[in-house]
Amino acid sequence: MSTSNDYKMWWSNKEKIVRGFCKGTITKEIAKYILEDTNTMAKRHGPKVKWLIDLRQVKMVSPSAYMLLAKASAHPSISKYAFFGLSKMIEPVAKLITKAAQQKKYQFFSNESEALYWLEADEYSN
Repeated sequence: MSTSNDYKMWWSNKEKIVRGFCKGTITKEIAKYILEDTNTMAKRHGPKVKWLIDLRQVKMVSPSAYMLLAKASAHPSISKYAFFGLSKMIEPVAKLITKAAQQKKYQFFSNESEALYWLEADEYSN
């Protein structure tokens, strides 16, 4: 997995989900790590995985990162995406990226517990 002080992605054995964390500005370089790690997670953990992304500390997303993030978000291994902690400035960018990715199973939450509850909910109750 890629390493950066501003980005981390890992498998949570406890919840059986992929977790991601970003802070500061998501640059094109960090977006490349995210895309690479998304592919790695898909290979390691199967074709349909739930993802939990912590964006509480993200201040900005570089426009040069948008398409790479959309490509990562469109990965067919993602069965559900839950984002939490988005600021008012980051939420429109996240919506733009998920729309560009044509991601259908995603939600934005104010906190981690709500996001986890939604991820754990029955697939047919969404």
